Amino acid sequence: IVMIAAPRMTDSDKLLKILRDADGAWVEHGTILRRFQLFYGHGATIHSRAATLRKRGYQVENRTERVDGRVRSWYRVTS
Repeated sequence: IVMIAAPRMTDSDKLLKILRDADGAWVEHGTILRRFQLFYGHGATIHSRAATLRKRGYQVENRTERVDGRVRSWYRVTS
């Protein structure tokens, strides 16, 4: 019997899955972090993982707003 290990998902792959699951909708940074913790058991540096996806050719958009004196950030993938 030959066992073949399934390829391990990188944090960038995990972010891509979260964003693709949103079907083009904006996903708030905190929501992404909660999903990483819930589904994968750890957090991630989202802006760095988004940069990696961009280098791989994905169109990852980011927008920020100041809400109640705090900066909030959202991401989405469009390709």
